Amino acid sequence: MSVMLKATHAFGTQRVAPFLAVIGLLAAFGTPRIAFAQKDRDPVLRVDNDLERNVRRALDDRISKDLGKSAKIDVRTSEEYDVSSSERGVRGRAVATVDGDDRALRYDVILNKTSNEARRVRYNWLDGSGSDSNDGSVSQKTRRLISQELENKIRKDTGKTVNVELRTWDDYDAGENRDGVRGRAFADFSTGDDKTLKYDAVLNSRSDDVERVRYDFVDDSTDGSNQRLRRIAKDALEDEIKKDRDKDVTVNIRDADDYSVSNSETGLRGKGTAKFENRQRDFTFDMVINTRSGKARHVDYDFTDRGGSGNSREEMFGRARRAIRNRLIDKHGDDTQVFFDKPELRKQGGNNLVEGTGRYSSGNLAFQNFHYKVTLDNNGKVLSADSNRD
Repeated sequence: MSVMLKATHAFGTQRVAPFLAVIGLLAAFGTPRIAFAQKDRDPVLRVDNDLERNVRRALDDRISKDLGKSAKIDVRTSEEYDVSSSERGVRGRAVATVDGDDRALRYDVILNKTSNEARRVRYNWLDGSGSDSNDGSVSQKTRRLISQELENKIRKDTGKTVNVELRTWDDYDAGENRDGVRGRAFADFSTGDDKTLKYDAVLNSRSDDVERVRYDFVDDSTDGSNQRLRRIAKDALEDEIKKDRDKDVTVNIRDADDYSVSNSETGLRGKGTAKFENRQRDFTFDMVINTRSGKARHVDYDFTDRGGSGNSREEMFGRARRAIRNRLIDKHGDDTQVFFDKPELRKQGGNNLVEGTGRYSSGNLAFQNFHYKVTLDNNGKVLSADSNRD
């Protein structure tokens, strides 16, 4: 009997030992923080449920307040990082459902480690809407308060009545319970003088009071931020025109005006000249530039030396590619890379149909194949653009 017990004990040890080893590893290193979402989603990084619930509640409150509408938040990815001994941050991507419509966003929330109360909530829409009423991390109310403080300070400094309109706004962390906003603004004086200025404001994140505001008038023609936008636009236009025409080109931007799109994006439109090996062509352009990453999207241009018709074969291919690329970037984010195979062009119902295939990748997502169709009228205007990955 003792022999049988000994054999049974030995056999059990062989089976239990690996299991105990796994338990020991989990105890030593903690459970993995990679979780798999529903089967129709990719694997995503997640924090624990309690922390994610507080992040979702903070986003829900902030976005609902900014939009003036109820928003339901679905956190898709969440990654924790350390801020200080008393605070931690969580950043990632989420989807807000508002009035039945889904809008993708990036977020960054700082919470107290003890109470899990959110001290700062920032987010940026990824759908490219950039609408003035709900543009993300700097609310319309905050922008209005900053404008009023700038008007009061400029009126006190100059003795002139002025109306200030913020053109760009970028938020930053100004310390505990403090939010900073800096950017460019336009000052319209009652005397008829117009001036551009740079501003920097600090607000109390609990009371929303503006505690400090500074400004400096700048010369548009020499302003560094405008020159930076021009350099980004030049590179983006050279890349785009070279792809469309398969020829080396040098772009000279003659005139450019910037306009506000969102707290982190600025639009730039103007006129330029494209110099090829044996000729040059004038064009107009319009694009959106992320002022943080320096990346351009929604790059569009029209050659004006043919009336801006855009109806050549190369220009139609280029317009089709830009339309599809913009849709994919709007959906998957600014880091999306898109590559196209050779397209086909044919007539359909009096219009022009460009059809082809390509590949795209975003973040950690592996390259995905897609098929697309773009319909253009005879002047090169895009009437519709669809892909099976929209």
